[in-house]
Amino acid sequence: MRQGLENRAAASTPYALNLRGKVCVVTGAGSGIGAGIARAFAAVGAHVALVVHVASIASLNPQTNSGSYSPSKAGVLLLSRQLAAEWGPRGVRSNRVLPGMIRTALSAKFYEEPGFEARRAAATASRRIGEPEDLAGPALFLASDMAAYVNGAEVLVDGGLGCMLMDMVPRPGFNATAAA
Repeated sequence: MRQGLENRAAASTPYALNLRGKVCVVTGAGSGIGAGIARAFAAVGAHVALVVHVASIASLNPQTNSGSYSPSKAGVLLLSRQLAAEWGPRGVRSNRVLPGMIRTALSAKFYEEPGFEARRAAATASRRIGEPEDLAGPALFLASDMAAYVNGAEVLVDGGLGCMLMDMVPRPGFNATAAA
């Protein structure tokens, strides 16, 4: 397959493409058009070193009344693992960050409801809602040399929501955080 990509890339340009020694970051390199671009870059010598996918905590658990959101995010997880397995031998790392409750334009309407933010924050160990900037550190770590041996991994960025599950299960006399 690699030879075919090299031949196609060379034949489709009026000049010789040589990206050897170049590191390319392709947004959306995990699937579809982005993956095709990443493969083409690699075919002409560019080093496509890593992919950091953004999935969601909804990829780990079904989320009722959300249609295909959870299954589509679960697909991102498996795709990222597949890339780690298939492209890992070529030096490509594929990892993902899984944001939890992050305040975005998509969720802004939720926070207009009185008391909603406090109830949501109480469900996390951090007792706050995340901001998009909270994803930057974990994503930068995964893209850095410090994570050179990290491949096929998930980093939960959920404020500790996952470790609060048992506090959400009603238990008389034990649910101080769930009632907060």
